Amino acid sequence: MAMGRFRKQHRQLTDDEKALIEEIKDGAQALEASLEKMENSREKSLALTNLEQAIMWSTQGITS
Repeated sequence: MAMGRFRKQHRQLTDDEKALIEEIKDGAQALEASLEKMENSREKSLALTNLEQAIMWSTQGITS
């Protein structure tokens, strides 16, 4: 059985890693606020979805 892909245990993050995640999420919130000023459109939805994805992958990159 393959191990590692779906780990059940999480490692303790360093203070620097926690600060970086917070910085990334703060920046994403600022960008989200700007995007929310746009009229609803497919492009806006795609931009918000991709922003969510960027945060997910960047957090994954820090925590793995």
